[in-house]
Amino acid sequence: ALDAIPSVNPDIVLMDVMMPVMDGITSTRVLTRERGTRVVLISDVSTRDAQLAFEALQAGAVDFLLKPFNREVVRSKTFSVLESQFVAGESSKQTL
Repeated sequence: ALDAIPSVNPDIVLMDVMMPVMDGITSTRVLTRERGTRVVLISDVSTRDAQLAFEALQAGAVDFLLKPFNREVVRSKTFSVLESQFVAGESSKQTL
């Protein structure tokens, strides 16, 4: 899926922290630095583990979701990120 990002050029990427080849923190660094892609990371760590959320934000993630979450939370966070992007006049990309 990460290989498809350059050709799709999405406005936002929702990505899990735990992935088989490259972890979400490293992937976020690559996507934000090389492509300017906005990333929301998802994790099933406990809410007490603020360090992982902090690392995600340092890597360039625009937000962080903890599992389990419901559809409304994902929709709300995604809308918020996209809204701030459009207000800033930065969207020329497509959303999938």
